[in-house]
Amino acid sequence: MKCFNILAGILLILLMGACTREKNMQYPLTVDNPFVTHSKTSSISIEKMVLTDSATVLSIHATYRPHNWIRIAKGSKLITDGGTELTVVSAEGIQLDSLFWMPDSGEADFTLTFETMPADAKYFDYIECSYEGCFNLYGIYFSADKPDIKVPAEWKNIKYPKDETLPASTLSKDSAVVSGYISGYRPEMDITLTLYYSPFGQNQKDVPVPVDVNGKFRVVATPFLPGSAFLVFQNRAYSFFLVPGKETSIFFDLTKFADESYAPDYKGCMALVGHEMASNLSTKNSFGNLLEHDSLDEKPAAVILPYLNRKLKETCDSIDLMEVSDAYKKLSKISAETEYMNMRFNFDRYWTNLCMRQANISSQKEYQTFMANFKHPASSVVDSLKTNVPSLECINVPYFSLSHSILNLYVQNQEIFPAITNPDNAEVFKAYALMTKFEGGSTLSDDEMKEFDSFKNPSFKELLDNRIAERKAKLEALKENKSAHIHELDDVAPDKILNTILEKYQGKAVLLDIWATWCGPCRSAHKTILPLKEELKNEEVVFVYLTGTTSPVDKWGEMIKEISGEHYYLTGEQYQSVLSQFESQGVPTYLVFDRNGNFEYKSVGFPGNETMKANLLKALEK
Repeated sequence: MKCFNILAGILLILLMGACTREKNMQYPLTVDNPFVTHSKTSSISIEKMVLTDSATVLSIHATYRPHNWIRIAKGSKLITDGGTELTVVSAEGIQLDSLFWMPDSGEADFTLTFETMPADAKYFDYIECSYEGCFNLYGIYFSADKPDIKVPAEWKNIKYPKDETLPASTLSKDSAVVSGYISGYRPEMDITLTLYYSPFGQNQKDVPVPVDVNGKFRVVATPFLPGSAFLVFQNRAYSFFLVPGKETSIFFDLTKFADESYAPDYKGCMALVGHEMASNLSTKNSFGNLLEHDSLDEKPAAVILPYLNRKLKETCDSIDLMEVSDAYKKLSKISAETEYMNMRFNFDRYWTNLCMRQANISSQKEYQTFMANFKHPASSVVDSLKTNVPSLECINVPYFSLSHSILNLYVQNQEIFPAITNPDNAEVFKAYALMTKFEGGSTLSDDEMKEFDSFKNPSFKELLDNRIAERKAKLEALKENKSAHIHELDDVAPDKILNTILEKYQGKAVLLDIWATWCGPCRSAHKTILPLKEELKNEEVVFVYLTGTTSPVDKWGEMIKEISGEHYYLTGEQYQSVLSQFESQGVPTYLVFDRNGNFEYKSVGFPGNETMKANLLKALEK
C-alpha cells in the first residue's frame, strides 16, 4: 500500500509536469510574417522564417531610398530568450559588410541563414549591430499572432469619464508630472522616449524620459501654464496636455505599436481627451484639410474671405457631429479657429503648402523645380486677409492656452491681432509676449518692466524676476569657459562683426560654423566632424562657431561644452548680418577663410568631412 502511494505520487508529478511543460518546437517550421514586438528600423522586415534542425533562415524585405545604400553587418546574430546566440552562416541576395545599393523601386529581398534555433526557444531578437541606426528587431515570435504579454492590473480595463472639465489658463509654478508604463519592454531594446513642451515664454524643451528596467517612466516638467505637449516614442509623437500641479499617465503596449492607428491608454489629468487625441480623430475635421485648391487659386480677397469663413463653419459643424466628449469638441473648435487665424495672417505660406500637396512633391529636385515656377498670391490679397480678423473664442475662452501655438501667433502678429475681450486672457497674452522678448536675448525697456508691475496677477513679475536671476547666474558661469565669447562684441556694428572676429585668427585657416541650438542638422554635423577635427589637430586650423539670440543662452552654454572650438554669441542684428553677407538664410552655414581672412568656400548644410578637409587644406596654402 505504501509502495502504491509512492508510485501514484511519482505518476502524479509526471502528469503535472506533462501538463505544465511548454511544448518544444517541431521541425521543420515555416512562419510567414512572424510577429515582431519592437523594431528599431522601418527599413527591413521579416517576411518569412524557415526553421529546420540544421538552420534558421530569414527572408528579409528591405525598403529604402532608391539609389542609396544599406549594409548588413557580418556580425549579425540571433539571440534567444534563453540567451543562446546564433551566428550568421551565409547570405543570399546581399553581400555582408558591403554596400548594397537600392534599385529604382526602393525595395529589395534577400535571405540570411543562421545556426539552428534551439527547440525550447519562445522568441528571439535579430541584432544586426550595436551602433546607432542598426537594423535591430526585438521579440520575434514563431507565429504571426500577437503574443500575450503581462499587463499590470492598474492598466487593465481602463474606463474613461464621460466628459472632462478643461483647466483654466492660469499661471502656476507647480510642476506637472508625466508617468507611464511600456508593456513588453526590455532594457536591451534601447527605446527612446522624449518629452517636448514649451514653458511659458520660452522655446520648446526636449527632455529625455528615462525608462527603468521594468518599463516604467516618470518625468517632472514646469510648463507654468496648461498647454499641449508631445511624448515622442520611437519617432512617433503622441499629444497630450501638461497641467501644473497635475499628473498624466500613459500606457504603451509594444505588441500593438506596429498598428499605425494604435492609441495608448491614459490615466489622470485630461486622460479622456488625451486618448481621443491619440486616436487621430481630429484629422478629418481639420480646417486646413477641408480647403480646396481650385477654390483659392488666383481668387481675389473678396472671394477667398467668405470661402474661409464658410469652411470654418463647416469644420465646427462637423466637430459637433463627432462622437467624442464635449471637452474634445471644445478643444477641436478652438484649434480650428486658431488655424483659421493663422491662415489669414500667413496666407502665402498656407497657399504654398496647399499647392505642394496638390503637386504631390516627393523629392528635393521636384521641390526645387516647383519653387522655381511657383506663383505667389498677390501681395494685395495677402494684406487684405490680414485685416479685420474677428475676435474668436480661441482667444477669449478661459482655457485658450490649450490651443496649440495661439500665444506664438499673438507674438508674431501683435499689431494686427484681434481684440482680446477677456481681460484675464489679455494679461496672459501680453506677459507672454514680453517674456518671449526677454528669453530671445533682448533687454526689456523701463516701460515694459513697469507693465509687469501693473499686471493683476503678481506671478508674472515673480517669474520674470526669477528668470532674470537665472540668466545672470548662467552668464557668470559662462565666463569660466575661455572659449565662450558672449556679449564681448555687442557694441561692434553688425557689418563689422565678421572682420572683427577673423582678425583674432590671422595666420590660421578658419572654419566658421553658423548654427543654432534648435537646429538638428547643426547638432548632427557637430558629431560628424569630430574625426576631421582630430585629423587636423596639429594643423593651423581654428574652428569658430557663431550663433545668435534665437538660441537660448542657457542651452547654448550647455551645448558648447561638448563642441571644441571658439564660440561667439552674437546679437540678432550681427547674426543676420553675417548670414545676409553670404546670401544664406539657413543654418547650418559653413564658411572657410584663408590665413589672411579671405573668403574661400561656402556650404549651406554640411558637405561631408572630405569636402571640408579639402577646402581647409586649400585655405592653409594661401
